[in-house]
Amino acid sequence: MQANMLAAVQTAQVKPITGRIIGITHRVKQTANNQARPTLVAIFDPETSATTEFKLDTEQDELDFLNAQCPIKWRGVTLDEDITAFPAHQVKFRPVKEEDHMVSRHASHCVFKGKAPKQALIEVAKEVPTEWIGLHQNDTVSMMLGGSGDYFAFAVSKKLATMNGMLLRVPPFKVNVQRGTASKDDDAKLLIAMTNQFRGQFYEAVVRDRGIIQVRNLFRQRMDVQRARIACEQRVRQYHIGLTFCSESGGFPEGSLEKSLELRKANDPTLQALIAEEKRADKGL
Repeated sequence: MQANMLAAVQTAQVKPITGRIIGITHRVKQTANNQARPTLVAIFDPETSATTEFKLDTEQDELDFLNAQCPIKWRGVTLDEDITAFPAHQVKFRPVKEEDHMVSRHASHCVFKGKAPKQALIEVAKEVPTEWIGLHQNDTVSMMLGGSGDYFAFAVSKKLATMNGMLLRVPPFKVNVQRGTASKDDDAKLLIAMTNQFRGQFYEAVVRDRGIIQVRNLFRQRMDVQRARIACEQRVRQYHIGLTFCSESGGFPEGSLEKSLELRKANDPTLQALIAEEKRADKGL
């Protein structure tokens, strides 16, 4: 009886998947060796049973994806076309050619350098987007827990909460088991398959999970500014000792070295700014 009740509760807690399933493998966009590492996205449409794959090359692409405005196809522009309705970062520009100075085109196509009357035309619009991808109503997004994707996962979860969708996350070791010897580049599609076959291995990201991500983010900020403050204090100390012992006049100051050091710290604008920033970080955390 207890086992049946527990199974019923667990089943009731699992929300049904009614829309598309999106597998996302978040990656840092560029390695230390300048190697491109775009975020990988796979979208499974239950109506057509088709899976399409995309790459989000930048954080701006990720932000556009959240707002269903990530462009994937472009077309050429006509010379008299007003393109101000398109976000500037989604318009593709090219360097100006000599013949461009003889062509009349809409002002929205032009990028100038400098100020009138000496401004120079340096770029002209080449293409504008015609097709976009992003989150839709009832979407289910699957991502791995932890790693560099936490910030993006927070935003996805927050967005889907208003769209009758949900974010599912799975521990990386479970993905490793299912992947086997396959390439990690196929993890986005693997997450879709796992969502369909092993739904019970995923955790739905809810308000509590977003709170944990926020606290982790604030803690990282606090630790970063604390390290910066400690490093600045060490620099001020070494500088103060150097001035004290390496005096050209040879007249060494009397009194406590530590007291004069504290006075120097109190008058160092960089150190005091870092101390104030650390206090703000503590308060935020």
